[in-house]
Amino acid sequence: LSELPPPIHVDEAFMTQSAIAILEQSKNLLDTYFSTTVISNLFTAIFIKIFGLSITSLRFHSVLFGILTNLLVFFLVKDMFNEKIALISFFIVSTSHLAIAYSRINLPNIQAPFLLILALYLVNYAIKQKKNHLFSLAGLATGLSFYSYTGAKIIIVVILIFLLINHKKMKVRFWLSFLIGLLLITTPIIIYITKPTNNYLERENQVFILNNHTYWHDRWQTDNLWVVLFNQLKINFFSFFNTKDFSNQYGNRILLDKLSSYIFLLFFFILIPIIRNLYHRDKIEEIKNLLFFLISFIIIIFAISFTESPPLSTRLVILYPIISLLISLTIHYLILLLKSNFLIRIYLTTILLIILVLNFKIYFYDYIKNKSAAYHWIEPNSSIGFYTQKIKNRNIYLLSNPHTYPDEAIISVLNYKKNKIKEIKEIKNFEKLIKQASSFDIIIPLVPKEAVDSNTLLKNLILESTNNNKFKKIYYWGIPCAHCEIEPIFLVISKI
Repeated sequence: LSELPPPIHVDEAFMTQSAIAILEQSKNLLDTYFSTTVISNLFTAIFIKIFGLSITSLRFHSVLFGILTNLLVFFLVKDMFNEKIALISFFIVSTSHLAIAYSRINLPNIQAPFLLILALYLVNYAIKQKKNHLFSLAGLATGLSFYSYTGAKIIIVVILIFLLINHKKMKVRFWLSFLIGLLLITTPIIIYITKPTNNYLERENQVFILNNHTYWHDRWQTDNLWVVLFNQLKINFFSFFNTKDFSNQYGNRILLDKLSSYIFLLFFFILIPIIRNLYHRDKIEEIKNLLFFLISFIIIIFAISFTESPPLSTRLVILYPIISLLISLTIHYLILLLKSNFLIRIYLTTILLIILVLNFKIYFYDYIKNKSAAYHWIEPNSSIGFYTQKIKNRNIYLLSNPHTYPDEAIISVLNYKKNKIKEIKEIKNFEKLIKQASSFDIIIPLVPKEAVDSNTLLKNLILESTNNNKFKKIYYWGIPCAHCEIEPIFLVISKI
């Protein structure tokens, strides 16, 4: 967990800074980073308080949300379909490389599928039990989505659709109970939004395509909104089959393994036979549930298509429990076509083992081998941060540039309560320090390489320190990676 994905992504650092602000400055939870990351910031703060700051402690809450999501999928599918489909669904969500990836990083994205499945489970349970307090609890769970990742805000739409599909089972007191729970949890957000300084919709305003007409032309060469939407919807849909993810948190990969993508595509071809089979077996409730999940998939992917730069796994990850269910339903109804129990066991075991191997290969082998996307966003700051946090009782100076400086989020987080790094902004200060200081380490970022090669004075100073026996010069490459730069990413000049 502390090494994969390679620590520490800049967004993780931003979240951690917000968590530290909660602990040290008693900041309003709604004022930390984007207010849509409240749950993530709070859990990070709790784990830092209990276990101290480490890569594991700041990522651990995502592991919990991932595990809880998988368990809730099992219980929800068991209630809405049957135990066999629930077991298959549980296996597929648990082995999904997309789910594994976002369960191992300090980002709020994994909370979106968790809150979606939690709210669905509670509202479905409330409908079956016909208890007012359970509807209030479902309302509370639905309202929590307004405190999480931006993409989780679509959850309330999905829940309302589910309630409308089951409107014959809904009494007025159930609606009121649900609304009371929803209002109780969202009241702080409603009050916060009325303040002129709130940043609640900041992220939405940044990525909403209706706010950026220039994006239409730059990306799609059109001024027609419907053409833009169609193209974005198409590319989001095919990210599960053959279009690589654009996100820098977990980018450059297709969101489903090959076998799962074929089975998912098959679902759309055998949907009518599945419904016919259920109808002949008088499984009307299962038909409604199946159509609900299909409608939810369409609505969520359509909503995501109103945001820029698709496809992004950060936004599409909310769909992985629904897609896993649709894949499981396809496998289950294909099993019904086989009459031999032996063949069923062989067929099911083979499919699940292949899915397991493919997903583990994608995340635990391919991702390790091809980390360049992740490294592009964290280096040299991550390696500098890990280097400086190990230094004791020495002055540390950093020759800053617009990308790398002592208060940069990654460097700041990794040196939390460890070292105070001093900044050198100009080369002349660097030269003066070399001549006067008694004992120190100077860190010189060598990325981007062009900036160093074009700086003659800096190169001369590096050469001067090399020819002086009072100095020790060590180059650092960071953590090895197949497609990363083969040149060193920073240099340390130490005065002995």
